[in-house]
Amino acid sequence: MTYGIKVAKTGKSVTSTNPDDFIFNSEYETIKIYDEPAVGSSVSVGAGSSTTVTITHNLGFAPMCWLFTELATGHYYCGVCLPSKADGFPSGYAYVGPNSAETYSDTTYFKFKIYNTTGATKTVKYFYFIFGDDGL
Repeated sequence: MTYGIKVAKTGKSVTSTNPDDFIFNSEYETIKIYDEPAVGSSVSVGAGSSTTVTITHNLGFAPMCWLFTELATGHYYCGVCLPSKADGFPSGYAYVGPNSAETYSDTTYFKFKIYNTTGATKTVKYFYFIFGDDGL
């Protein structure tokens, strides 16, 4: 029997050899979360303009990142997105830039650009995870 930390699914044994029987098992590789912001992180984006959010990680490789933004009250989106009228938005809204020169991670930074096409300043809440391994 190997030792470590194991959390088995309901009805499964911690002595199982099937990885699908575990919620967590320290014998198996897992993605490590390197960084996440404080709850309530937000940025103000002026009317008809854009703002780039830059998070420094200095990991030395381009990590996987997972971004969530509240682009309109009660409308949360994952990653880069362009909400549309079908999402219940009027003709103008805020969105995360889909251009890879504007929203990306590199060996030092995680950056994303938020556009506000409305006629009023918007405060956009965001949350992200930067993963501490390269996934290889």
